[in-house]
Amino acid sequence: MDVGLVKKVRLGLEKKRMMKTSIDYFPMLASEKVDKRKILKEYNKSMMSKDHDMILPRFFILSLMGKIGNYPERDRLFRRLNELSDREIVFSINDYCFNHYSICTMVRSSLFNNILNDVQSNWFSEKISQSIWALENPFSVKYFVLEDESFDKKFLIKLFNTYKLLLPTEIETISIFNLKREFFRLKLKSPYKSILDIAYLFKLGDKSPTYFHEL
Repeated sequence: MDVGLVKKVRLGLEKKRMMKTSIDYFPMLASEKVDKRKILKEYNKSMMSKDHDMILPRFFILSLMGKIGNYPERDRLFRRLNELSDREIVFSINDYCFNHYSICTMVRSSLFNNILNDVQSNWFSEKISQSIWALENPFSVKYFVLEDESFDKKFLIKLFNTYKLLLPTEIETISIFNLKREFFRLKLKSPYKSILDIAYLFKLGDKSPTYFHEL
């Protein structure tokens, strides 16, 4: 593979990881005093972000609700998160944190004080924090890519919906292999594109160098 292209992609990833995200306020949330204007600003910023349906922004939004004492809305949002499977959670976290590794390393040690109840705090520790701690090497995709057996048709359909991608018309008959390849090819052309999409495609044997030009 072209050495210059590899260098360009790596530099692009490093630059992306230095950019601000919609959850930059997350690590400071518990320590700062309640400022409803600030909370509203952070809420609007997160809701306007293309990533607002991902696990970390969703948990950030429910934490904002807890910060201002809107516990019914916090609990409603948490119930929806708690319905997700472990695979959905890990995939979303890995995908988000590969592109935003720095903020994820700060989020994983966040304290919530009275923002969350005990169940929500434990859920964060077990589902989010532990998943981020497992991402030991920020530039090694093996820590971020799920094993092949993690993907079945039901899981892939959920991913299509999460990332707002159109399902293939032959969804009833398409193989898991082709459905998985179609998902990552479409995701790579979407606003959610990531080097991880190329890593998954390469694992499937689809090793077109042109994929790097999509980044």
